[in-house]
Amino acid sequence: MSDVENGSEPATGIQNRWQVPSTWGSSWELAVEVGLQHFGKMWLCAVAIVLCGMAVLILWLHDIYQKHKNDACDQPLALMLRILYAMLPLHCLKREITRCIFCYNPARDGPTKPWYVKLFNGALLLATLAWPVAAGKMLLDTQSCNEDLVLAIEWVIVYYFVVAFVVFITPVCIVTVLMFLYQRRFISPPRP
Repeated sequence: MSDVENGSEPATGIQNRWQVPSTWGSSWELAVEVGLQHFGKMWLCAVAIVLCGMAVLILWLHDIYQKHKNDACDQPLALMLRILYAMLPLHCLKREITRCIFCYNPARDGPTKPWYVKLFNGALLLATLAWPVAAGKMLLDTQSCNEDLVLAIEWVIVYYFVVAFVVFITPVCIVTVLMFLYQRRFISPPRP
């Protein structure tokens, strides 16, 4: 009968390959640390490129909107651009809105947010995530609309996916792979 079958520890010098080298939390922290050491600069460059591209896209969208805001269209695509323009400053000024309009300061009032701050943050997040879904549905239903306006909405939807990939999906995948490699002892902890 082997050591594993009778419930005892494996013999000295033999590593149990099913034993996790550390807790889930510490391996996750280590994976984030290793990921930032190796890929942090590349990720920050990618985020900077995405932000510069977003600035160019916003300027181009403004030009398209100004030219075609009163054009006849069977779907309210110009309204979708207006909604997008309303969401952008709300995201940029979210902290100031929370502090000045809702009078909530985490340093003074504590980390627990009041219900109205949570409602504002949740509504803004919901609007941000629902926008490409609603715009995509409108694009599918569009029969007669200005081609530039349709192209502008298509580019915004594509850009949503680019931002999601660069900012969220890529880091999560890299950290997950690094955590798996660390737990299987394919990589060692970084040396100080």
